[in-house]
Amino acid sequence: MKSSEAYKNYINNISDGFISDPKSFWRYVNSKRRTTRLPGVMFLNGENISDPQSIVNSFADFFASFYLPSSARSLHESSYVSFPSTSVKSVNLDEVVQAMKHLKGNLTSGIDQIPSFLVKDCAQFLAPAIHKIINLMLRDGVFPDMEIC
Repeated sequence: MKSSEAYKNYINNISDGFISDPKSFWRYVNSKRRTTRLPGVMFLNGENISDPQSIVNSFADFFASFYLPSSARSLHESSYVSFPSTSVKSVNLDEVVQAMKHLKGNLTSGIDQIPSFLVKDCAQFLAPAIHKIINLMLRDGVFPDMEIC
């Protein structure tokens, strides 16, 4: 086989691959971009923030402003659902990180209204807190009522 014929076959195979599996093409393109979907610059309270640690801290401050300490909340008994003890006693941090990294990286969000790509891309920062919350729920057998979240 001549090199020009081999090259032609190669191009045809690549073209067929785009049609049959476009996700693999975009995965390749995105891997070559070496960028993240997290913002490089954030605008908050009239200020541009570009340092990665400052961006993370600004996200934390913003979301913390919606949090009320347990002493300030008036929780109704119906706010939580109790379940009997489960066979799963705890999860380790690596399991939480892996579960977060296996989320589909799209713009859809769950009941918490946080896009899955943000959870996936920030897994290393969010995982320790989520790990602790999951293990507390498993230990106590008490889970938030999703209708009020």
